[in-house]
Amino acid sequence: MTTKHKQLLKTAAPFLLFFTLFIPEMAWASAAPWETAASKIQSIMGGNLAKIVATIAVMWLGYSWFTGRMEAGTAIKVAAGIIIIFSAPAIVNMLSSAASG
Repeated sequence: MTTKHKQLLKTAAPFLLFFTLFIPEMAWASAAPWETAASKIQSIMGGNLAKIVATIAVMWLGYSWFTGRMEAGTAIKVAAGIIIIFSAPAIVNMLSSAASG
């Protein structure tokens, strides 16, 4: 190692130490991009727009089933899907609390 490299290492070492010790803390303080995207997806799936679409789907489902255009199995699958979408946060909370203690 040359003298020039040793001098560069002596100069850079404090900065490297600072970034190694403090930058991860700052990174954990902010939300990661995928967390922000997942949060937006969750708010869309459980928000007002989803409730309106689910209401229309239930109305269409009931009408189709009563007029004989849909089988009961399909109606149950659609209703189960709506229930799972809107109760997903409660299901995850229940599973995570059961797993943690």
